[in-house]
Amino acid sequence: MAKAEYWKAPEVEELAKKLMGIHHPYITGVNIVYVFSSKVRKRKQNIILASIDKYNERQKMISGGCQLVLEVAKEVWDKLDTNQREAVIDHELSHVLVDDESGEVSLIEHDVNEFGSIIKRYGPYLPSLQLFIADYSKYVDRQLDKPLDVQNHLQEG
Repeated sequence: MAKAEYWKAPEVEELAKKLMGIHHPYITGVNIVYVFSSKVRKRKQNIILASIDKYNERQKMISGGCQLVLEVAKEVWDKLDTNQREAVIDHELSHVLVDDESGEVSLIEHDVNEFGSIIKRYGPYLPSLQLFIADYSKYVDRQLDKPLDVQNHLQEG
C-alpha cells in the first residue's frame, strides 16, 4: 500500500479564511495548517472528504506553534463543486472550539449522530434531532423562496 503524500493547500486555506470571517470569527487567531493528501481515507464504508486534527505539544513545538491541521483528500476535492467545497470546509471548521477565557483550542463532535432509518421509524425523538430538523426546514424554506432559474434548469435536463 502506497504511503500518502501531503502538500500545502492554499485554495483550502483561502476558502477557510473566508468562512472564518463569515461564520467562525472566534477561530481567526488559531494557527491552522491546510494540506492536501494523495490518499482517500475511509472510515468503515464512508469516504472521509476532509478532517481536522489537533496537534499535540510535540507537534506544536516542531511545527512552530501550529495548533490544528485541516487535511483534504485532493482526489475528492477535485470532484466537488464550489458549494460542496464550501460546505466541507465549513463543516470541518465547525469542529473547532476556542475557550473564551483560556484560549484553549479543542475539537467538538457533531450536533447530530443518528441513522436515517431510526429517523424514518421514530422521527426526531431527541431535542438535538428536533433542532437539526428545524434548521434543515429553514434551509428548505430559503431554497423554495429563490426564483427558479428556468434556463439553467432546462440545460441540465
